[in-house]
Amino acid sequence: MEEIECQVAPNTYGRRAWPDAPAQGATGCLYRVRWEKKRKRFFTRRTVQKALEDLQEANRKIQDKYEEVKSLASDLAAANRQLQESKQQLELNAADLRASEERYRFLADNVSDIIWIFSLETMRFTYISPSIKRILGFIPEEYMQRSLEEILAPQSFQRATRTLAEELAKDDRIGVDPNRHVTIEVQQVCKDGSYGWGEATTGFIRNKEGRPVGVLGVTRDISERKRMEEDLRRSRDDLELRVQERTAELRRQAELLDVAHDAIIVRNLEDHIIGWSRGAERMYGYSKDEAAGKHSPTLLRTKGKIPVEEIISIVKKEGHWEGELVRKKKDGREIIVLSRYALQKDEQGDPLAIMDMSLDITEHKRMEEQLRQAQKMEAIGTLAGGIAHDFNNMLAIIMGNAELAIEDVQHGDLQEHNLNQILNATQRGRDLVKEILTFSRKAKTQKKPTDVVAVLRETFKLLRSSIPTSINMSLEIETPSAMILGDPVQIQQIVMNLATNAVHAMRDGGQLTFRLVDTMFDSVDRLPDPDMRPGRFLKLLVEDNGTGMSEEVRDRIFEPFFTTKKSGEGTGMGLPVVYGIVKSYNGTVIVESEAGKGSTFSVYLPKIESRVAEEKAREQVVRGNNERVLFVDDEQDLTEVAGTMLQKLGYKVTAMTDARQALERFLENPHGFDLIITDQSMPEITGIVLAREVLKVRSDIPVILCTGYSEVVSPEKAKKTGIRDFLMKPVTKNGMAQAIRRVLAQGIKES
Repeated sequence: MEEIECQVAPNTYGRRAWPDAPAQGATGCLYRVRWEKKRKRFFTRRTVQKALEDLQEANRKIQDKYEEVKSLASDLAAANRQLQESKQQLELNAADLRASEERYRFLADNVSDIIWIFSLETMRFTYISPSIKRILGFIPEEYMQRSLEEILAPQSFQRATRTLAEELAKDDRIGVDPNRHVTIEVQQVCKDGSYGWGEATTGFIRNKEGRPVGVLGVTRDISERKRMEEDLRRSRDDLELRVQERTAELRRQAELLDVAHDAIIVRNLEDHIIGWSRGAERMYGYSKDEAAGKHSPTLLRTKGKIPVEEIISIVKKEGHWEGELVRKKKDGREIIVLSRYALQKDEQGDPLAIMDMSLDITEHKRMEEQLRQAQKMEAIGTLAGGIAHDFNNMLAIIMGNAELAIEDVQHGDLQEHNLNQILNATQRGRDLVKEILTFSRKAKTQKKPTDVVAVLRETFKLLRSSIPTSINMSLEIETPSAMILGDPVQIQQIVMNLATNAVHAMRDGGQLTFRLVDTMFDSVDRLPDPDMRPGRFLKLLVEDNGTGMSEEVRDRIFEPFFTTKKSGEGTGMGLPVVYGIVKSYNGTVIVESEAGKGSTFSVYLPKIESRVAEEKAREQVVRGNNERVLFVDDEQDLTEVAGTMLQKLGYKVTAMTDARQALERFLENPHGFDLIITDQSMPEITGIVLAREVLKVRSDIPVILCTGYSEVVSPEKAKKTGIRDFLMKPVTKNGMAQAIRRVLAQGIKES
């Protein structure tokens, strides 16, 4: 019998599948038996028995290894499942992160402040929002290539780096808030080489270990505020300088008070006036004799953030005080003054008197208020613009369906009346949107022949439902013709503002009368305003029997932001708006009023010849001749109603809601259409972009652009693009029919 060696060495068996596993396997255990006749049988049995024992031992070891491998395979399967679950969760987290990044990127790209990210590793900006172009003149890519030293003024660079170093040092301290924010003011270099001020609010960006790796910041442009602060500082410095220069002389010679331009008041320690300069006379309206000996706070009815008595106590204790006060002049008007109180002492150093030098800063404060008001108007305009587009689209759908429905009812039917009411309401809604846009300076006014009687009657109905029942209203029309060249929305604004002014003057009720009459000025010397021209005028009188006005108030009512109302009751812009509109029409406003006797506002507007018949003629609907129209609007409902309307007008219509597909449809057969009507505000491709692409292929095809509202495109810009007509939604069927015939006729004429 001979032993057969195992084909796999014991120290390598099992490493084919698991190279890193420890040596394992079985020892050579097979034998070949050869019988010889002369050998003994017991030797053969012993050999076979030994071989069987070796086989059993090898099988046991193999079984042990199999169980070990089986356990390992089970662990690997469990680990694989965990990896798959982790992968799925990571994919979900990545999707959420991408969505979050898109939202924050949109926010960063559209805010007015500058949002930026600064890397502490490269000491360079890694992100700058597009608003930097408007504020500093750079595009983000240019700015990110510059170092911190290049974009900040030297002192601001030192302040910024010092603050950064301090905050990094704080980061190692226990108890310091890791989410803290730091705000600093820096002077920034603009692209044109000038400097602008910014207020930067910053916080650290941290890695997973919590260590700062970058800075996230928002910088607000405060250049205008800095300019105002600098003006105020200079005013204060000038005031302080004047006080220092004159105090010594005023202590010895009271007559020198008369040469000071600003108001200088000297009062004794009991706050009674003993010195009153000519500047004080000019500022407050009281003569020196009227002021002498009077208790100063009582005479000037002084108000401030702290009581006057407390101010005097501070001056007696600390020797000086400076701040803003509100004082009333002799005529009752309030002014804001910047006052500096200084304690005067005698040679022994004992308190002798208190000198108050004041500078009138009312105009400065009014300018600040005007700036705030302008910012409010900008915000209103942004809101109005966003509402106008969607609202006008809805009105267009309502108006179009009402016009289609009215064609299917009999003349004189009750449904015809109801549908006409819907049409009237949509037109009022359209005018209301226009009024909001005009008020927020988001729409240009267009003068056209306007029937003032119709506007006045409509406005009267609106006022009747909103004015308190304690006020009786009446309307008197005393003219057969009331046509002017103007804007109906502005005429309504005139009436509403004058009515609001009258209502505020009749808080306990009264009589409000609107009267419209004809008047004629045939010579220049009879005109109530030298800017007017002789001719026929409409005279709109708005009369109330309220509190009336003093002469001083009457002289100032058309000044912007001037108001006698309490805070929160008015902006002081209603009557100035009325005056501005009327003057733009070459008219004028005359006010008659006395305190306690009510007021009468007379508005003069130049008349024009009646165009009612001409307007009626224009209202005749002009039908089409089977011209092929491509109509594009992303509003499905609007597309459907417009398509039906155009078909009834005699056109072959292809209506589409996808601008890109519409362009492809046109490019397939450029001569398959005679006219394109497109909306402006659409996803992917705007109306003006669609028009450009179409006109590149066919420069002769007429294009009409419609919009509910757009800040991007104007009639002038549309015309430069090659667009034949520009329509504001909602458009009546007649308006659309006339526009189509107009542009088609223009195309025939040009060809």
